[in-house]
Amino acid sequence: MTDMSAGPLLIADGVVVDGLRESDAAAIFEAQDDEIRLRFGTGSPSTLSQALEWTVNAIEERDEFRAWAIREREGGPLLGKVTLRCTEFGPPDARQRGAYIEFWVAAAARGRGLAVKALRAVLEWAFDELGRDWINAQVECDNNPSQRLLSRLGFRVVDETTFHERPAVIVRLHRSK
Repeated sequence: MTDMSAGPLLIADGVVVDGLRESDAAAIFEAQDDEIRLRFGTGSPSTLSQALEWTVNAIEERDEFRAWAIREREGGPLLGKVTLRCTEFGPPDARQRGAYIEFWVAAAARGRGLAVKALRAVLEWAFDELGRDWINAQVECDNNPSQRLLSRLGFRVVDETTFHERPAVIVRLHRSK
């Protein structure tokens, strides 16, 4: 089993956000056995082999997709995950460069500010290094902790939708000018 990184190393305020490793697959699988993750999670692996397959695919760094592990120290255990999927559309003279972000933190690691610190690092990198104009997140309407966290980071509601047949909102953060 190789441990290759899928994204750049980001360190912010005591949180390490680094590329996923194949060795993270077990922690990703174990984190799915959590009431909140089961309620709000999507596409969660139902077997360890599915978690390994997802992790290996995420490791393959592609221009449009990045995946990071949230850790408290380099080489430490995976405590959460952040993914960023980039998109571009529109005519060349009015090109829109956006991204979609998703995240979760394992139950045992919640309440320590890891998600907000990790998201700040990834957002800064996406705006500064990738030149994104905006970043969206989709959050179910009854996922109040995630909505509060994203609001704290400056995201604002731009649309309402459904997600797996449940009411949800799309929130957006624009690049600071």
